[in-house]
Amino acid sequence: MAPTSATPCSGSANTLCYDQTVYPLDTVENGRRILFATYKGDNRTWNGNIYSTRTIAGCLRAAQPGDIVQLLPGTYWTPILEVEGPEVTEPIDIDGLCGEPEKPITIRGLGQRTQLVGAAMSIPPEMELPNDDTYAFFRLENCAWIEFENLHVRGCWPTFLYLKNSRYITVRGLEAQDSQYFIFGRGYDTHHILIENTTWDQDPTGSIWTDVEWADDKVGCYYFYNGGIVGSDRISGSLILRNNRIINSFNTFRLKGSKKDEDILSQNMNLEVYENLFENTRDNPVEPEKSAVNWHIRHNIIKNAHAWFSFDNVAGGYWYIYGNRGYYTEEPGQPRDPNRGGKVYKFKYNDKMPYPSLPNYIFNNSFMLRSFLIKDGATEHFNHAGNIVLFCIPDGNPICNPDAAFIAAGFLKNGWNETVQFDYDLTNKPFPERFTQENQEANGCVDPNFQFENVCQGNFTPAKNPGTGRELIFTPADTATGTQWTWPGWSAWTCPQNNTPNGPPRGAVQPNGGLIQGPPFAFYPPQTSLSQTYVEMPRIVAVDRSQKATLTLAFSWPLADSEDPVKVILYPPEYPDTKLTVTATQNGQFLEIPVPENNDIDVTPLDTCLILPQGLKGTNGQAITMWSCPDATISLAPVVIDV
Repeated sequence: MAPTSATPCSGSANTLCYDQTVYPLDTVENGRRILFATYKGDNRTWNGNIYSTRTIAGCLRAAQPGDIVQLLPGTYWTPILEVEGPEVTEPIDIDGLCGEPEKPITIRGLGQRTQLVGAAMSIPPEMELPNDDTYAFFRLENCAWIEFENLHVRGCWPTFLYLKNSRYITVRGLEAQDSQYFIFGRGYDTHHILIENTTWDQDPTGSIWTDVEWADDKVGCYYFYNGGIVGSDRISGSLILRNNRIINSFNTFRLKGSKKDEDILSQNMNLEVYENLFENTRDNPVEPEKSAVNWHIRHNIIKNAHAWFSFDNVAGGYWYIYGNRGYYTEEPGQPRDPNRGGKVYKFKYNDKMPYPSLPNYIFNNSFMLRSFLIKDGATEHFNHAGNIVLFCIPDGNPICNPDAAFIAAGFLKNGWNETVQFDYDLTNKPFPERFTQENQEANGCVDPNFQFENVCQGNFTPAKNPGTGRELIFTPADTATGTQWTWPGWSAWTCPQNNTPNGPPRGAVQPNGGLIQGPPFAFYPPQTSLSQTYVEMPRIVAVDRSQKATLTLAFSWPLADSEDPVKVILYPPEYPDTKLTVTATQNGQFLEIPVPENNDIDVTPLDTCLILPQGLKGTNGQAITMWSCPDATISLAPVVIDV
């Protein structure tokens, strides 16, 4: 670890701060101890009281599960070591620091008043991926249950946060720019990473989208941009990327895996990517490499991108891509750049690895395109249904490709694969003649006049009735027959927006203005043991408040039957001491909570807060956790210790 002092006022040149008085080092907030950090460890005033602070590294050495390391206003650089010759910068190394479930260690800033500035401003141009020897502001190894909140970050090349064999790491509410990979993970014991409510602008000048040639970013003199907000090399998985804004980047995320056949279904697993904005992505918003297993990519907005979903040379499967909206407002690069066209799905002819062995489902998305949906390459187990895919009509607009269509001649050029199916889609240009030859789009629709309400402003509401798509029912793989769609869940799931016996309306946006629903996330266990720590603690992945008298929680793993009744406490958000206890019903991965009509505390499924009891476990013996719960009004009852 870099030798920064835990005692007040020690700088790299041992320059003392003015006030040498020793004040209290910590306080308590909502039952959590707060340790105060400043860059030099000086004395500061917080909420009217004076405290002696530590450096960040000093706070982390003192931190215990449940503590908050509160950064006070200022600019922070990584430690500077005094050596013979020039000063050398080193990351803040954190080895073996662990919070606990429901008691994380939180490193918290004050927004723009806490600026973290990387010291590695010389960008290594030939570096392939961040590793143990490259710069990061924070470098975590064998750590768990750590949170980073409300920080402003810039100048961290190649990465801000480097994770090695670390798990249950949360990054929340950051404003960041620069970095090849803002966060990078290594090792199969790296898993369960949550990135939410964060803005990352890789190139604030915007030149990566408007000026630099694609090939220079990809493999040339600007290769240091070829990264993403998160990247990895052979991790187990369980990455959650939600409610983020990622702009002016080469990729959004890029996860590499092992080539070994026995590792394919045990790495890069169990991803949830939803409710993000990806804007001006010069290459790929979504880029797995080698393998991707059980990925849910839903309800995102893609505004200006090159090749949206890069699945070339990727094995695995169970890709659920639905409810996404994508469109263009401009063309990337300069006219001399030959790589300006793009496509939505990127495939290749694969002679090095197997194609996906598990099925993939792309349904009820809404896209406005200036180029092809698929240009070339091959894939297997690809099901595309109920989508609205419109193409811009040139009409003097030079960025519209007049030949753009669902597929180009290079797709499946060596013969159609029977596991590739297109049906129930809606478009404004005739389907390719090959679709007729291969019995595709039997229930598809071509309407040259179909439009979205205002796609230039990101409004994908259909301007008229789009018709119905495929009926959405997902069946566990071990009980499915024929052409039934499958998922890793433990019971059949039916989309509540179905118009039985037909499906929901085509496209992402449904008649009530909401987005299409898909099957809730269900953890898919690794097929070979690459990590002893990669076991799922059941966690809440979806909350259904749409029913009149029931609120349903979906967990990532089925709950074990409880010997005692499952007592859940309801309370209104404005009166937390006004409570009602009800008995919930367990149903596999679902917990159904009654909310009686006309109850004494005047709550409904739409507005009630919940407290779940201690003791709930999954069928795998793991206790439930609130980690990554998408609903802040749900909590877990505190542990009661008998004295």
